[in-house]
Amino acid sequence: MGKYLSALIIASFILGCNYENGQKSINFKFELQTSKPGISIRALQAVDEHIAWISGTEGKFAKTINGGKNWIWDSIPGTEALDFRDIEANDDKTALVISAGLPAKIFKTADGGENWQEKYSDTTKGVFFNSFDFWDKNNGIAVSDPLTDGFFIIETQDGGENWSRINPAKIPAPIKGEAQFAASGSCIETYGKSDVCFVTGGAAARAFISHNRGNSWQVYSTPIIQNEQTKGIYSVAIFDENTITIVGGDYLKPQLKGNTAAISNDGGKSWTVPSVFPPTGFNSCVKYVPKTKGKYLVAVGTEGSNFSNDGGHTWQLLDTIPYHTLDFEPGGKFGWAAGSDGRVARIRIIEKKQ
Repeated sequence: MGKYLSALIIASFILGCNYENGQKSINFKFELQTSKPGISIRALQAVDEHIAWISGTEGKFAKTINGGKNWIWDSIPGTEALDFRDIEANDDKTALVISAGLPAKIFKTADGGENWQEKYSDTTKGVFFNSFDFWDKNNGIAVSDPLTDGFFIIETQDGGENWSRINPAKIPAPIKGEAQFAASGSCIETYGKSDVCFVTGGAAARAFISHNRGNSWQVYSTPIIQNEQTKGIYSVAIFDENTITIVGGDYLKPQLKGNTAAISNDGGKSWTVPSVFPPTGFNSCVKYVPKTKGKYLVAVGTEGSNFSNDGGHTWQLLDTIPYHTLDFEPGGKFGWAAGSDGRVARIRIIEKKQ
């Protein structure tokens, strides 16, 4: 088992000064807490203000149970060749990880990471899982790149113990060259009691939405840049059944700043682009800031972080430190961002009355 690492607070600074939320101003304070040279972190789950989990390359994962003062690093035995691109956790004991590429694997722990059990394995040519998400402790869904017979999506109804494929005939067919991105564990998001949305890139940048846990789907085109393998939607964030924000771009051409974000106010049926795009162009993950009524978002990418204080209509630069993924705990006190070399920063949300 990995040992506790002392909190490595290399940088601590205030970002995003005094943008208003009614009668409040909000600041973000980023605190770099830990790092792991050579490990790329693509998945992050903030359970609450104390507990967070991350996962990445070489079968590595880590967790904190004290708000990031200490991080426990470890790896799942025998998975050194696997890249865990998403992680889902219920508490400090129970978590699942999913790998990208072949073989496709899902592992689960019920004892805080001391032991892991393989719950799913697939070596079918073309299977490449990008992300998964859960409505509750039992019901979840995972999305892979398409196969020759359509999108490859699996579901569980028993907390990840067993998985089965959703009939691809129920899902609108992919366009040739259309797939998803595994950049941040956020190309699919569940919401409500039975709603889910996954987003695509490559030949098309579209949003697929189901209101009955995958039994039927609607697909909507978006204005995000597309028609090349590395272009498209990399992340989706959902505030409610009507309010959705997507971000992406082209990670090979981060200088492209137009049509890299979009907002829907009608559940994905139509989209508008911001009047001011995220200044860093490419972003791999976006999240709504809890307790801000859908007005505030943070997006991260390889060129830095951006924020919006008006529901995604305009964006401003936070900093230029690269991160791949982020998440906020539901109480709205903290978030975390993670990226290359095991870099993990806690994002403290500071509210002050005017």
